[in-house]
Amino acid sequence: MPADDEPPRSRYDLRRGLVFALVAVLLVVAGAIIEPQAAWFTHRLGWIVPAGTALLAILVLGLTGELARRPHSTAALAVVLIGWTAMRLAVAGSVPLLGDEAYHWLWARNLDLCYYDHPGMVAWLARLLCPPTHDANLCVRLSPVLLTALLPLLAWQLARETLADPRLARRCALLLMLTPICAASIVLMPYVPLNVFWLAGGLLAWRALERDRWHDWLLAGLACGAAMNCNFTAILLPASLVLYLLISRADRCKLAGRGFWLAVVVWLVCLTPIVVWNAQHGWATILFNAARRHAALHLSVSSVVSYLGQLLIWGSPVVMAVAAVRLVPALWRAWRAGDRPVLYLSILAIVPLAAFLATASVLKPRGHYAMPAIAPLVILFVSWTHRPQARMRRWYAAAVHSAAWCAAGLLVGASLVSAIRPEVANAVLRRLRVRTPEKRVAELYGFEALGRWLDRQGDHYGRDTPTVVLAPSYSQAALVIYYAKSVDYAYNLAEEISPYGRAFEFWGSIRSLKRGCDAIVFWAGHEPAPEANRRLFERWFEQVRVVPTRAAPDALRFMSLLEARGYRGGLP
Repeated sequence: MPADDEPPRSRYDLRRGLVFALVAVLLVVAGAIIEPQAAWFTHRLGWIVPAGTALLAILVLGLTGELARRPHSTAALAVVLIGWTAMRLAVAGSVPLLGDEAYHWLWARNLDLCYYDHPGMVAWLARLLCPPTHDANLCVRLSPVLLTALLPLLAWQLARETLADPRLARRCALLLMLTPICAASIVLMPYVPLNVFWLAGGLLAWRALERDRWHDWLLAGLACGAAMNCNFTAILLPASLVLYLLISRADRCKLAGRGFWLAVVVWLVCLTPIVVWNAQHGWATILFNAARRHAALHLSVSSVVSYLGQLLIWGSPVVMAVAAVRLVPALWRAWRAGDRPVLYLSILAIVPLAAFLATASVLKPRGHYAMPAIAPLVILFVSWTHRPQARMRRWYAAAVHSAAWCAAGLLVGASLVSAIRPEVANAVLRRLRVRTPEKRVAELYGFEALGRWLDRQGDHYGRDTPTVVLAPSYSQAALVIYYAKSVDYAYNLAEEISPYGRAFEFWGSIRSLKRGCDAIVFWAGHEPAPEANRRLFERWFEQVRVVPTRAAPDALRFMSLLEARGYRGGLP
């Protein structure tokens, strides 16, 4: 192993990095303090905070890119990582909550071993790092932001152990920090912890192969089991490891070793929460993921093109383009030459990329599901562009630039969303010919205004109350529960209509509604209420008149808000 040629530390660079990190941390603290008074603050200062957050994102990503292009120390890497994490916390506090995020936050309020459409890791981590409150978006997103900060560290360690060059390992960590999927992982979604545990499993499995010690195999099994409790797509991680063992002539003997089977046993034990919950609930999660959500299978070329486009954006254009040309030949040459590290990294990258390319041909394109491949790809890319006498050195600088620009575009756009008025957003979406622009505007701006409006009524909505709240989908129901403190529950009208409709069934089915109760029914956009919904009540829906106030009345104009009297029972 070559010595770690630590470059001389520049006090000026380190001080400048520390200043950036300190400013970022102070902004995050200030954001956490003022966010509960977001309406007051936004009304008086308007675009100042979003613009400051966007500027901070540009500065931190620029510093990271500058450091990635020249020699640097491990201390500088640590400083940049602190500032990078604080910057992402600042962005996380300024972006409106997405529907699926509110749904996963609702999981954290209803802790269980598993859930209808996913295992429970995203809820467990959210509850661990944040109490079940909805005072600040920053608190809700604390777990994904902090977890993603582990990705560069895991990639740095995996690169050190496979490339045997600490200098290149630091560059791998910095380039990974610049990739859009890593920089923009601030949302409460299962793919964020999945990426972390997947990479941890890859690192620990490599250590187990190198050292063949029982505790390394045990930890590798734990990491693979934790990944399975994030998302069922994590089955591709043990599949990748077994494929490597079958292909590698040097490591094939490990398949018969005690350590490997210890890891398998530990992995199976980690599946206990999923198995127990599904056995108690009619195997709902298994059936949903295996059949219900895939009812409409059809071959689609446009879906494949969309998937490839998502990979280019999320994984950095230059890195993904070079990988498309060199990855398979690198795998072939590594297998013939017995190059274990390159063979291992290539398989870790190819398996998820190929698997979701296959599913994209008949299902929706889900490029973010394939993103566990990005860390091995970044390590391979850095090794390709830094070989002696390599003609690809210029591609490394291009990759840094393209990744930084893509990440900055995503974070700056997300930061500035809250500064745009709903009418302006609606006009822009109409100009771009986006389908149902009013619905998109309501999804971004309307739910916070709807929550404030419901809170001002002075009533209590939820279970066992005279008035309940009905929503057209699980995500919209979760959003109104999140934003309205007076609403302890909202029911999903799509319970028997959509494959996703049973999301609330196990802790609050619409079947539990009492006959004769009244309801406030809402949905994003201006589509008419379905006739099937109207038949559920004795009196037809009546439009609720919203008195304009300073609490964002413009956003409520893009919502449909109605009253219904006398619930008759049944489902739409």
